[in-house]
Amino acid sequence: MSFKHIGSNDSAQNNNFQYQADKTGLIDFYHAGLRWLVLAMLVFAAFGLVHFLGAPIALVAVVNALFSGSFVYVTAITYGIVNDIFAAKTHLPYFLLGHQPKQHSLVRSNSEIVNASVWGIAAVHPLAAIAAIVFTIAYSIVGGLGLPFLGFLLPAIPVLALCIIAYASRTTRDITKYLYSFLILSDYQANGRDYFINQICEKNSQRSSYDLKFDYERAFLSNGERNLIGFKWMPICAVVSLITLMVLSAHAASIFPAVGLMVNIVPVLTVAGVMGAFCLGMGYYSYCNQNTQVDNAYKFPEEVKVDSEEFEDSGVNPGADDASLSPYTLGHGEASDKGPLLAVGMG
Repeated sequence: MSFKHIGSNDSAQNNNFQYQADKTGLIDFYHAGLRWLVLAMLVFAAFGLVHFLGAPIALVAVVNALFSGSFVYVTAITYGIVNDIFAAKTHLPYFLLGHQPKQHSLVRSNSEIVNASVWGIAAVHPLAAIAAIVFTIAYSIVGGLGLPFLGFLLPAIPVLALCIIAYASRTTRDITKYLYSFLILSDYQANGRDYFINQICEKNSQRSSYDLKFDYERAFLSNGERNLIGFKWMPICAVVSLITLMVLSAHAASIFPAVGLMVNIVPVLTVAGVMGAFCLGMGYYSYCNQNTQVDNAYKFPEEVKVDSEEFEDSGVNPGADDASLSPYTLGHGEASDKGPLLAVGMG
């Protein structure tokens, strides 16, 4: 039995979809996140040197405060990347095409790892930066008051983050529960959906485009709920952790033995270093492979390159913006005195 595609038989070639780079500024958060990760690793190194080699009390207090902020930042970025790895496996186009009405593609790569890393860093960076600043200020006050630095308790935060990821995965596992949910897609996202489904139909004639569209939209909504869970519970986790750590610092003398306050610096520094190395490694990999397409069902169409010499005599400037031209098409539409239509605004 054969099934009819969403478009015509040659829809894969004639679909109006073309790659468009995101212009909302989200990619700038990704680049900023990479810079913050480098700074966090430098702080971790300074933290180790100060505690193992010794330093004035004032310097130790400053480094402790910076370490706590950096630790929280790296924890948040680790959460973002790991959570988006699971989400990308559930539904890769959620990242390939963006998931807010004004969003487009952050990178041209269709790799799950690349998209999870880029989106995980970009989406989490603003809130992670705020949390890092708040924790740094709070621990600066702790150090200024002469209260002990309970750094060995910080690893409890990434443990809570992993619990949130597990909860989100369990909650969104059954995509059939989104049967009656309503999905809003932009033209770019809808065209991309149809293009990808047509590609899958051509390779697998055992499933109808209707069934594929159903699974596509339900999985999209599943990832949307996963993100909402994270953006709800991670800030709550950060606030509760901060309050708990401040209260424990104020009563540390009566709760923890004095020897326990310093012995456990190595474990917390190890956890920080592992998370930082993971985030930097994923960031570097995604940066180097942001334009690499892998062999899966969600390949972007080949980028159309236009030779400007072809249009010297027609007076058309291939690089010029023209509001009358569709950002999705090449050579489709009514002819004008300016010559054939061109694809513009591809990012």
